[in-house]
Amino acid sequence: MISYATLFLLIVSCVNLFFCNINKYIRIFILKYINLFGVFFHSIVIFFFRAIAFQIDMKFSTKWFSN
Repeated sequence: MISYATLFLLIVSCVNLFFCNINKYIRIFILKYINLFGVFFHSIVIFFFRAIAFQIDMKFSTKWFSN
């Protein structure tokens, strides 16, 4: 008969293995989508910052040139 400690260790290792595998797949899935979303978000943010910087630049340049 197997002792309870061995059984417990066996169950823990099985659960650990199962969760590690699931964790790996979830991590790959999340990283893939975060990467896609990150690239998209980054391009949008850069576009907005460029637009704002362009507006500020136009305002300041017109102000400086009018003076």
